Amino acid sequence: MTKLSDKHIQEFKDLMEEKGEKEVSWDEASDAGYRLVGLVELLLKHQWEEDGWKRRLENEPKGFRLPGNGRNCAICGNSTTEETNWYDKWGIKCLTCQKAIDKRKIPGSIAKTDENRYSPYDMQSRFGLKTPTLRSWVKKGILNARIIYADSGRPHYYLYLIKDNKDF
Repeated sequence: MTKLSDKHIQEFKDLMEEKGEKEVSWDEASDAGYRLVGLVELLLKHQWEEDGWKRRLENEPKGFRLPGNGRNCAICGNSTTEETNWYDKWGIKCLTCQKAIDKRKIPGSIAKTDENRYSPYDMQSRFGLKTPTLRSWVKKGILNARIIYADSGRPHYYLYLIKDNKDF
């Protein structure tokens, strides 16, 4: 971790007092300064790692598996392992969601933004619609869902695209 000089801690302390309009102790300023530096270092490390992935895409444009565990799928949100993730121009996805993109069941672009879709969680938190109601409405044709199926044939994830539900 980067070492902060007394001068930088003092400057940070002064800034905290100016913005917070209360006196800040040296220990509070030092602790906050080191936490901020740690956060920036973590963000930079992630950015450098992602920049490396983007450079690798130049040689492997169809994508590749990322090393390590604990990455989350940009579509379903599930945690992935090194064996179950995929990275391409749309970002990190689990292999199940990637297969749905490859089979053109869902557009890859939905992995980049959630502005054009609702997740089951969104449907419940924003509209108060619980899973049994959603599934019933999908069966009745009231609501259209893109259902991503696992290799077992069971539903892996329900996705509600805004363009598929304009009348809703």
